[in-house]
Amino acid sequence: MTSAAKPIQEPDGWDEEISDEELQFLAEFMPDHLAAKAAELEQELPVIPAVSTLSDRRPLRQAA
Repeated sequence: MTSAAKPIQEPDGWDEEISDEELQFLAEFMPDHLAAKAAELEQELPVIPAVSTLSDRRPLRQAA
């Protein structure tokens, strides 16, 4: 028996856009939560090392 693969669903929350009304509600009734999330979003993203591409490997092929 095989089971169908379930599509990956992102969790509800900050990954989705919020409406102006929701933003206003958060600013009015949950300012600490809104400020904490804003600070989290302003943090720098981690630096991901570059992946080599075919154009990077071309000089190696010519040397070989």
